[in-house]
Amino acid sequence: MVSEIAGIAPHVEASGCGVVVAPEVSAIKSGLIELLQRRSDWKTMGLKGREYALEYLQWDKIASVALDSYKKLA
Repeated sequence: MVSEIAGIAPHVEASGCGVVVAPEVSAIKSGLIELLQRRSDWKTMGLKGREYALEYLQWDKIASVALDSYKKLA
């Protein structure tokens, strides 16, 4: 579970490896309850996160995306 204002939140949403919540007590409580109810999904969620990280979050991929962004700005 991460806050929606955390930099990694879009990756958590895209990969389906966790729950993204608002930085509010009620949202955190709901997120914890959801995760506990999905306990049987934890292994799958972890594997999804690993797969996503290997595909999108390695330095060569990150550098390539950054370079493309810089080229568009220049």
